[in-house]
Amino acid sequence: MKYIHLYKRTIKIIALAAIAIVLTFTGCAKAPLISTADGKTLIFEDDNRTFKYINDVYHYRIADNDIYIIYPNGYIYSQNINSNTATKSWSIPTGMPEISFASEIGYIDENYLVDAILKYMGMKSKESTTGIFVIFISAAAGLWGIISPGSLWYVSYGWRYKNAQPTQAAIILNRIAGVILLMIVIFKIFPRI
Repeated sequence: MKYIHLYKRTIKIIALAAIAIVLTFTGCAKAPLISTADGKTLIFEDDNRTFKYINDVYHYRIADNDIYIIYPNGYIYSQNINSNTATKSWSIPTGMPEISFASEIGYIDENYLVDAILKYMGMKSKESTTGIFVIFISAAAGLWGIISPGSLWYVSYGWRYKNAQPTQAAIILNRIAGVILLMIVIFKIFPRI
């Protein structure tokens, strides 16, 4: 009976903690996502549809079936990404030399950038509510293990036996597991810590 009371109290605490976590993290900025092109690391920023390589800032946009990449020097590469025979073209700023490949002027090859952007767009689409749900449940379980390891033990094992009590070792292990799980959640939310 004691554990049922603890269980109800723990559920209330977990619900309040979950609400606090959601309210806390809804205003946080997302860390930029990273993709690679030709072995080079590109850092994508969602807000202005840009990515950076070292100090060079590239802009991109996708309209219908076309992808446009604006290089730091003003060259614009466009490619149709859905046709079997990709239509590719360059828009050259006035007074700049004609090129066939971006590597001719010292930039990352356009084909690698297209692949990196499409890979990035795929990574973005996989960031769904499922990931947020898993993080939320993991945070709740971690908090439960820290706040009330006895009731967690009861829900996991104690219900199977009459008059069962958790050992001190079980309580300590549940607390340690809760701390580890909460640390994993924090490092997942804030990967640069």
